[in-house]
Amino acid sequence: MSGQITKTCVICKKEFAIPKSSEKRYTTCGNHKCRSEYRTGKDRGGKLIINCAVCGIPIQSFKSRQGTRKVCHNPECLAKIRSLNLSGKQKTQEHNYKNKISHLGKVLSKEWREHISESKKGDKSPQWQGGISFYPYCEKFNNEFKRRVRARFDYTCVLCGIKENGKGHSVHHVHYDKKSCCAPTSERKFVLLCPSCHAKTNYPNIRDYWVQYFEELLAIQYSDKSYLTKEEYAELM
Repeated sequence: MSGQITKTCVICKKEFAIPKSSEKRYTTCGNHKCRSEYRTGKDRGGKLIINCAVCGIPIQSFKSRQGTRKVCHNPECLAKIRSLNLSGKQKTQEHNYKNKISHLGKVLSKEWREHISESKKGDKSPQWQGGISFYPYCEKFNNEFKRRVRARFDYTCVLCGIKENGKGHSVHHVHYDKKSCCAPTSERKFVLLCPSCHAKTNYPNIRDYWVQYFEELLAIQYSDKSYLTKEEYAELM
């Protein structure tokens, strides 16, 4: 047959046919006894004893496989040696998967949920800013003013471009100052953000970045104007 060659088994001396591309792989025929005898025979070096790389117990191997078998068949040893051979990304993925599987069907107790909630309240929160969230807003920052800000930005988030749909977007203070609505006109700067975009602007360590970003955005795209006057808003109605 085209593409095949005939070889002679080194044990039983019978001829057998194999693909030409596998000439170097096969030395014995398909008979199990021949393969077993060849693996343990003197021409292959016979058996040897090695120590498990994890638990250290002696295990039997073959000299023909020296360097490939390193651990015993204990599942824990096999799992550990596999984890040592994983890359950093693979280890993370495997850990996340096992963690997800281990928590399937589990429900946190009420006591534990309350503990987690309490551990992140107030000055224990990574976003704690000294309690400024409890400071009152300027009295001019009311619903009527927010409607004028939303109208100025056409009811659209300035970051992702999503329009309001049944629920109003958040009116964000560019300088994170709750009293800015009562400040001089030059300091009254606001932008409209959807809930998702608004959340990502509130991390303390990146607030300076967002202040600069929104100041430039207002200057370039919105003529430094972040809300409509009462007269301008009345004309739209």
